[in-house]
Amino acid sequence: MAAEYAYKYDYGYDNTAPAQPVEREERKQKTQQQINVNKVQQSASAQEKKATLQLAKAAAVLCVVLAMFAVACNSFITKDKAKNRLEAANEQLVICQAENKELNAKLTALRSVENIDKFAVERLGLVKVTPENEIYLGADKGNRVVLSRNAE
Repeated sequence: MAAEYAYKYDYGYDNTAPAQPVEREERKQKTQQQINVNKVQQSASAQEKKATLQLAKAAAVLCVVLAMFAVACNSFITKDKAKNRLEAANEQLVICQAENKELNAKLTALRSVENIDKFAVERLGLVKVTPENEIYLGADKGNRVVLSRNAE
């Protein structure tokens, strides 16, 4: 009996026929594991994409906030510069108004009757008309001209 079945047990030959269902099962399990790994990888990839998208959104919001902060700072600086220029212009206006009052006072002082007479006599060499130095000339048409005797 041992000799009858001895040809079936070739120890150099790998008999895989009975192991095929096990290999098929192992292949199914490996395939299922690969599918599960692929699903996990896809899920991880999807989560990674989602995290990357959220990070990009956060970066965009941060950029917008920084831009708004920069614009606000720039507007404050511009406002401060304008305020300083206004204050300098107001100071200059006060100085100019004081000079204007001073010049108006001098002008008013120069326009007085005594100053005009003094200027006419001293600078221009004019003589005041008095009844003693008046000369009346008659004209054919009736016009009169008044001249001073000293101004010959």
